[in-house]
Amino acid sequence: MGLQAKPVVSNLCTFRPGTGAGGTGFAHALRLDYTGRLGTFLEDEILARSCALSPRALANLTGLLYGSGAHAKSRAALQLRSVALSKLCKFSAAELVDLASGLTNAGLMDRDLLHRLRTACDALFEGDRREVEYRAAMEKNTRKLSAELGREKSATWPMAPEILMDFASTLVLSKPPGWSCATRRGTKKDPDGEGRSRHGEPPLISEYLQSLDKERAVSQDSSVDHGLTHRLDLETSGALLTAKTFQSYWRLRLDFSTQSVKRRYLALVHGALPLGEWQHVNLPLQLTRVPHGDSGRSVRSKSVVSHDFGRRGRAK
Repeated sequence: MGLQAKPVVSNLCTFRPGTGAGGTGFAHALRLDYTGRLGTFLEDEILARSCALSPRALANLTGLLYGSGAHAKSRAALQLRSVALSKLCKFSAAELVDLASGLTNAGLMDRDLLHRLRTACDALFEGDRREVEYRAAMEKNTRKLSAELGREKSATWPMAPEILMDFASTLVLSKPPGWSCATRRGTKKDPDGEGRSRHGEPPLISEYLQSLDKERAVSQDSSVDHGLTHRLDLETSGALLTAKTFQSYWRLRLDFSTQSVKRRYLALVHGALPLGEWQHVNLPLQLTRVPHGDSGRSVRSKSVVSHDFGRRGRAK
């Protein structure tokens, strides 16, 4: 197992959870490792090498350690947390968000750690002049980007979003149903990328943000999702927190990754439910792999929801 795992462990520095880049072989192998041997190897690697690993590798390992089912108070988990804290000043904003997500999922987040992560994130943007420089460049641009362009485009969108609250560094938008929180549009069905309803594609919140303020650097920057910090499903309406500065974007992303932002959903249903049949569910959920086949392992597996593990989910 060690010889097979080492090549994929060496790719940890380029693997970012959720992107499928670089080290997906290890993540995939971890999911299919019903024996737990690969998870044990992962813990051994952390104990042996964590002090020498880069911030990206530390952030990746935190997520992978949680995925391996390691106990939150295991030696490997506590050592990984300690080493990461000692190197916080070397983390990028994206690495801090990934680290925070992994630590939270692994049950290693507390109030003091959250404060240290927020402080490290804010420190990255001290003296950041990107917004000022972008506005200065826009003023020199001979092409007048008038607000009418945004108004004209918004007029072609059905049920355009509304601004609920406008703060110094954040906007709260009211997202109508039918609007997509995807940040990119496919080129085949919508080659113009205009998000108009005539293309048969849902309009994008990111395009609305771009048209809302042409002089706001974050709104025009796809690397920070045009300021969009979280998602709602296509047919779901509700409040969206969006950022007006680079600092607020990463700070909000950090707070969402640590589950510091509380979200409440209201579902409208048809019909009536008799009194006394309401039930309150407050159980943590986990997707558990169920192997099929005589050998106990196969290329096809099913995932089922089990309880008593992971994040706590509440429903009524």
